[in-house]
Amino acid sequence: MTVRIVFDQSLTVKSIDTQTAFAPYAACKSGGTNFDSLIGLRMIQGWSREVKSRLKGASSCTHLMELLGPMATTAYQTLADVRINTAPELDKDGRPVKIDSCWAYVAHGDVVQHLWPNFYRPSGNRTP
Repeated sequence: MTVRIVFDQSLTVKSIDTQTAFAPYAACKSGGTNFDSLIGLRMIQGWSREVKSRLKGASSCTHLMELLGPMATTAYQTLADVRINTAPELDKDGRPVKIDSCWAYVAHGDVVQHLWPNFYRPSGNRTP
């Protein structure tokens, strides 16, 4: 089973193709037919929930659908160099939205201290 997704820098799905070379039934080979419903969807927070909503039940192959969850994370990591060299998205207070969004971007961590020293908070003063 393979799933190939073409996406842009905003993580928007531009095309998606599936293939099932071996399966228990001939019908399984067309289980990715409805994956085109994901074109235009962004691989961001809520990706897995939206995939399950669009491809639930008998509308697609469950096994192909299960491959899609980790693809959003993989796509995001693929663009790491682009993100590092692009100005960060800021909240209404001018604070990068990435701060405290994951382990690496914790406000009292080395990454924040290096990238955004004005927003660095010593350990114990974690920002929400």
